[in-house]
Amino acid sequence: MKSALLVSYRVDLLKVIADVLGTLSTDVSEAEGYVRMVDGEGRILTVFGMPQEETLRSLREDENTLRGGVTAPDLGRLCGCSIECRWEDLFASVVREVARAAGETCWVVDGDGVIWDAAHVDPNLVRL
Repeated sequence: MKSALLVSYRVDLLKVIADVLGTLSTDVSEAEGYVRMVDGEGRILTVFGMPQEETLRSLREDENTLRGGVTAPDLGRLCGCSIECRWEDLFASVVREVARAAGETCWVVDGDGVIWDAAHVDPNLVRL
C-alpha cells in the first residue's frame, strides 16, 4: 500500500483528521486508533494513529529532505499518523484540509523521505 506520514504538534491529530474526513465524505468509519474514508469515486484513504515514540523513530531512521522552503519540525514534540492512499490527488487534498483545520503547521513525510508543508503538498510530486 502507498503511504506517507502526517505529523504535527497537535496531540489530537487523529481526531482533527477524523473531523475533516467527516466533512469530505458521508462514508467514514472510525475505530480505536484509525479512521477510514471512502470518497464519492470509491477511493479509500485510511489513517492510523501512531504513538509519539513510533513517529519519532520513523523520522530519525530516515534521511529527510526539505521541500519548498519548509522549516524542519522539532522532532521532540511531534505526534503523527500514517496515511494509506493509492491516489496522490486525494491524499494531497485531504492533508491540505487537515492543515487548515489544525490551525498550525503540519508536515508530510513522503515515501522518498521528503518533508512537505502539508498545506502545500504537490500531488504531482509527492511520493506515497
